[in-house]
Amino acid sequence: MEDQRQLVRITVALTSSLIDRLDERRRHEPDLPDRGELIRRLLEKVLSGEAEERERGQERKRGAAGHDSQHSPGVKPPR
Repeated sequence: MEDQRQLVRITVALTSSLIDRLDERRRHEPDLPDRGELIRRLLEKVLSGEAEERERGQERKRGAAGHDSQHSPGVKPPR
């Protein structure tokens, strides 16, 4: 877990159904984290995935730009 001095406390309101889903997810973790820890883990996972997806999108754009430059304007590349 991160150094406690680096943590910033925030308040988030959740519906009872979301709390139930969160508690169910906690029960499937090997160390049964508290709600705050599980929320931190889930946020890290989602945000890391978004960063990876952005990077893949940029790589695809770079690859497509290089690929498109090999074809004449107005001519569609083969699929």
